[in-house]
Amino acid sequence: MEKISSLIIPFVLCIFALITILSKKDMYSVFINGAKEGAKTALNLIYPMIILMSAIYMLNASGATSAIGSALSPILNLIGIPEEIVPLILVRPISGSAATAILNDIFFQYGASSFAGRCASVIAGCTDTVIYTVSIYFAAAKLYKTRHTILCASLTQFFAIIISCIAVKILF
Repeated sequence: MEKISSLIIPFVLCIFALITILSKKDMYSVFINGAKEGAKTALNLIYPMIILMSAIYMLNASGATSAIGSALSPILNLIGIPEEIVPLILVRPISGSAATAILNDIFFQYGASSFAGRCASVIAGCTDTVIYTVSIYFAAAKLYKTRHTILCASLTQFFAIIISCIAVKILF
C-alpha cells in the first residue's frame, strides 16, 4: 500500500503528460501558462488573507472573544451548549488555526473526555471556517457581493453546533 501511495503523484503527472502529448499541444507552454495563472490567483488571495488574519489577532488580543462569550453564555447554556466552548464557537468561522489552539486549551483545562471537550471536538470536526472560506473563494472569483452566502452558512454552522452538543449529550 505504501508503494502505491508513493506512485500516485508520478502516475497522475504521467497521465497529464500523455493527454498533453496526444492533444498535440506544447506541454512546456501549457505548464508555464498554468503556473502564471496560479501565481496570479495566489497574489489575488494574499490581501484578503492578510486582512482576515489581522482581524483575528486583533479580536483575540483585545479580549473581545471573552467579553462576547460571557454575554452569550447564559443563552447558550439554555440551549445546552457549555460555556467553556463559546470562544471556539466565536473563532471557528474565522480561523481554523485559532480554533485549533482554543480546542487545545479546552482539552488542557477541562479534559478531552469532559462534556465541553467532547462537544468542542465534534464542533471542530463538523464545522468550517465559513467567513475565511467565503472570502477566499469570492476573492478568487472576483465577486464582492456575497448576498446570502454568509448568512446561510452561519445559520448552518449554528445548527451544526446545536446538533453536535445534543449528539454528545445523547451518545455519552
